[in-house]
Amino acid sequence: MKLLIVDDERIARSELKFLIKEENSNIELFEADSVESAISILKNIEVDGAYIDMQLPDGMGLEIGRYIDESLSHRIPIVFATAYDQYALDAFSVSAIDYVVKPFRKEDVKRSLNRITKIQPKVNVPMCPTDKLTVSTH
Repeated sequence: MKLLIVDDERIARSELKFLIKEENSNIELFEADSVESAISILKNIEVDGAYIDMQLPDGMGLEIGRYIDESLSHRIPIVFATAYDQYALDAFSVSAIDYVVKPFRKEDVKRSLNRITKIQPKVNVPMCPTDKLTVSTH
């Protein structure tokens, strides 16, 4: 699974990375510190979910949420991660599935990560061309 962490505070990104990796060390993490850098990553890498801070130096995290909803060919679950709980209702105007408040608590990150994991589509393995289906009517 690939996740994007968007936060302009390096310490907050590091803390969130640590908590995510503690839950699942196989997750590949990508980092952005602005709206512009997040959108650049989203244009080039297909991530499975995103943790997005609300207030960034070049805009609001909601702009990234709108970009995800309107411009990507697939929807990805968004968790807004911010120190400002007054933005909670705004977060759900885009594809937010959760909202965690800084400072991060292990149980909140675990809950949000579980929600992202449950939303991920199951991989369909196509049948081999030589596979045959036999139906018995008896």
